[in-house]
Amino acid sequence: MNRLLFYATNQQISPSSANKITALITFLVAWFVAYKNPSVLEIIESIGGPILAIILYLMPLYAIYKFPQLHKYKNLWQNLLILCFGLITISTAVYRLF
Repeated sequence: MNRLLFYATNQQISPSSANKITALITFLVAWFVAYKNPSVLEIIESIGGPILAIILYLMPLYAIYKFPQLHKYKNLWQNLLILCFGLITISTAVYRLF
């Protein structure tokens, strides 16, 4: 995290200040997680759901349009249908996060 701070401030922050900011952010995140007391399985599900939807729905569409060997599978209506269902799946998974 210190490297991000150095990069964001063009190395104009002192190392002791960067360490203090990093410690404060770490403390606040740990405190928030302890306060919310989330279930580990819920966290895995909430992160895994959108990623799995992206892998199953959107990556094949990207590959069809990216690689010439897969251009034979281009079909506008089918691809739009897959895209719509993929976006619906991702949006429901993201909606459950909040």
